[in-house]
Amino acid sequence: MSWNKTDGLQLFGLLLLCAILTGMTLNIGGFWWTDESRHAMDGVYLYDVIRDLPLANLYQYTEEYFVRFPALGLTWYLPFFAFIESIVFNLFGISEFSARLTVLLFALLGVWVWYLLARNAWGRSVAFLSSLILITHPIYMYWGRSVMLEVPLVTMMILAFVSFDGFLKSPTFKRSFIAGIAIFAMVLTKQTSLFLFPALLVYASYQQSFKTLFRKEVLPAYLLTGLALAVVYIHARKFGVNAFGGDNRAYDYQALFSVERWTMCARVIYQAYTLPVLLLAATGILTIAVNKKRNAYDALILAWLVFWYLAITIVISAENNVLRYTTYLAPVVALLTSRPFLNVDPRKPIMDYVAYSTAVLAAIWNVVVLADNDQPYVDGYQKAAQFIHNQSVAVPVLFCCKHDGNFIFNLKTLDSERNHIVLRADKVLVSIAVVKSFGVKSYIENKSDILAILDRYGVSYIVSEDHDLVGMEEFELLIETLKGYEFELVKSFAVDTNVDEFKNTNIHIYRYLQQKPIVNDEIVIPMPHLKREIRLKLSDNR
Repeated sequence: MSWNKTDGLQLFGLLLLCAILTGMTLNIGGFWWTDESRHAMDGVYLYDVIRDLPLANLYQYTEEYFVRFPALGLTWYLPFFAFIESIVFNLFGISEFSARLTVLLFALLGVWVWYLLARNAWGRSVAFLSSLILITHPIYMYWGRSVMLEVPLVTMMILAFVSFDGFLKSPTFKRSFIAGIAIFAMVLTKQTSLFLFPALLVYASYQQSFKTLFRKEVLPAYLLTGLALAVVYIHARKFGVNAFGGDNRAYDYQALFSVERWTMCARVIYQAYTLPVLLLAATGILTIAVNKKRNAYDALILAWLVFWYLAITIVISAENNVLRYTTYLAPVVALLTSRPFLNVDPRKPIMDYVAYSTAVLAAIWNVVVLADNDQPYVDGYQKAAQFIHNQSVAVPVLFCCKHDGNFIFNLKTLDSERNHIVLRADKVLVSIAVVKSFGVKSYIENKSDILAILDRYGVSYIVSEDHDLVGMEEFELLIETLKGYEFELVKSFAVDTNVDEFKNTNIHIYRYLQQKPIVNDEIVIPMPHLKREIRLKLSDNR
């Protein structure tokens, strides 16, 4: 099918709609999900690495960077998104706007490539309608407006498949290299992409191209894919989170074989997608099942759905975590929603009109649902960071309790020379391995212990939320201790947010009136889940 004016207009309209729906919240305010600030700080870190090129001492550079700005997520997340984000930061400056813009760019690329893929596989009508459903899907847009990995990963999965398909159809070394690069980038965006591998094999088998995977031309793709898997393995072995003294996340094999576990994803899919879309998607599955004209692309879509269901059911046990992962199904559901219209008789214009109208109404329903749900934001930490920066303090500042990443990111945007040092209460008063369920080790029992830690680190200011949003006794003890005569409340900022959990929160900034010199002129942060400490020798950094 040759490209024509209709294709260009459809694609332009889709990209414009995606830019509007996603871009309208680029400046909404501060990060609301704690992982957002981690992804943003990872991008800032790589921005600085590219600027400084500390190739001779990268490991030490990274440790010292984390001591100063302990909001990196590189021990938990893989680096591809952060690398692209660092390029956007270089072009547009380091800001929450730029971080969200990175996700928007991924979303636009994903829509573009999906339209081309769907047009080639199912025709112009299905390409337009499925792309329309994709970009208006409330969950897809919800995470596309956040600095999270879900939408970038969907884009990388689409790119990985398109490049894989291109190699199967023309198995050259060049196409093999391109496929390898795309798969490498996909895997290094997020580990959860691995569920797509068996779906690709199903597609190759259905395409009768399985033998192509054993040709010499496939070697570059295998090498790059193997390298990506090796990175994932080494990353997991080195930084995998183990609870202190034992793994509290011991796998519940009994629950795995329960009916409730195997119906969990079905329940969540029902929550994630609007009823019109679900009904059309069910019709799409039925259409593929009974239609003799189904093709290898249909096999891929069904395999994508099946292997996602299997992977999420086996790996994820908490139902509230699954909702976000339904984002990975957005292209599948969008295609299934539009797939029935592939069989519309072009000799009957009224049926074509009905088909388009049905899909467009489903998309409008999506937009109504999306408009009814405000995109979350949390503001106020920018002001606290600006106040601390204005004090020109080169000694540690302690932050407690919830939104450390918001504070650290905003402080780093002001501190290009990396003079500040931020201590996190969940690293020095108590060690929490990502979340409490993964392991907790406390270092304090009373007020005296808190003061001793402040003295050891030479803390000057403490930035603290006025109540504990994490649920830790140690944080409650710190908040109560800050009311003592040893501290002076110098500034307060109200948190402005539309998230109920964080409303009526204030950020208090205290000066520690009994500040001491830093012990041994060295900052030492215990990292028990990594079974080591990280250090910053201040005399070496002056």
